[in-house]
This record gives sequence, structure tokens and C-alpha cells, in this order.
Amino acid sequence: MTDDPRPGIVEPEVAAELPGLTVWELTVAADLQRGRDPGVRDRLRELAGRFTGAVVIEARQDEIVHAYRVAFRHVGVDPDIDRTPYEAALVERLRLGGFPSKDVLTDALLLALLDTKVGVVAFDDAMLTGPMRVTTAGEPARIVLADDARPLTPLFGEALDELAPTTDTGALRLVAATPAGVPAISAWEALDRVAQLVAP
Repeated sequence: MTDDPRPGIVEPEVAAELPGLTVWELTVAADLQRGRDPGVRDRLRELAGRFTGAVVIEARQDEIVHAYRVAFRHVGVDPDIDRTPYEAALVERLRLGGFPSKDVLTDALLLALLDTKVGVVAFDDAMLTGPMRVTTAGEPARIVLADDARPLTPLFGEALDELAPTTDTGALRLVAATPAGVPAISAWEALDRVAQLVAP
């Protein structure tokens, strides 16, 4: 990775509601047109063999997963219904019987999540204006990721279709919003993992 992740902006009203919340962003060149990486496919297959039902149940005791669960509840989301990114991936593994390889970016985001337990959101960098920020928007107000122009997605959500990368995207803005209790190094590792796997 040529650059380090940059801290985004957490607006004061959000920082008061969610002390310790941090947002990290990293802009990287990407080649999303190439075929899936056999090494990544093998790694996903290997990881799938490790995640049994018992592991899924125990996951919520993990320090990072617990931090996300606390943050979810704090913003009014029941993590037993709308699961944290890591728990959702594990439940999907049980449903599908594995981690199917899909495309370069999807595989990279999943592998980074499984390795670090930190969710990364990928945007088409050309669609964004200014730095990433966590703020409130809407009626009733909700906490969202935004750029200088508009709200982009709910906090811990995925990029909306019009902002999501396509195979023609040349640069990604990778974003990791982490609640209190998640070490910065875990977010950096997640962003770096995705960056390495999508690099041209």
C-alpha cells in the first residue's frame, strides 16, 4: 500500500452519541475487470471449513464483534436481527455451505472482513466529493456516512447502487467505520487487505 489510511471526520453530535467512533478512508487504484484470483478462491474455501455453527454462536464474544454489537444497539439496530458485518458473513456461510467466489471486489471485501472482523465499504471514488464524514441526516435523524455533497449510506451500511464501483471503476474509496473498542490497526489491516487484492 503506497499511502496510509486517512481519518475521516466524525461530526461533534455523532462523537457525543458514539464516543470512540472513528472513520478511516483510503483511495486506491483498482482493476475490477480482471478474473477472480484462484488464490483468493482457495483462501475462501479454506476459511469456510473453519466456520461451523458453534463458531458462529461464539463470534459475538469476540472483542471486535462485541464492539460492533454495542454500537448497533446504541443507534437503534438490533444486532440479532440486522447482524454485524462479520456475523452476517458467517450466517451466510452456513446458509450457502461455503463462501462462494463472486468477483474481484466482492471477494476482497469478504476476505478482509473474515481476516479482521472489520467491515469495509467500497465506493467509486469518482462519485465522491471531499473527505468522508460521519454525520446525521434525514427525518427522523439517523447516523450516516456522507461526503461534502450528500449522505451516502447509513453508518455500517453498504454503498448505494449509484455509488458502488463497477468494472469500469479505476479508483476506489475504501471506508471503514469502527466503534470504540476496535483497534485502529484492525481497520488499517482491513483497508490494506482490500487494497492489495484489487490493485492493478
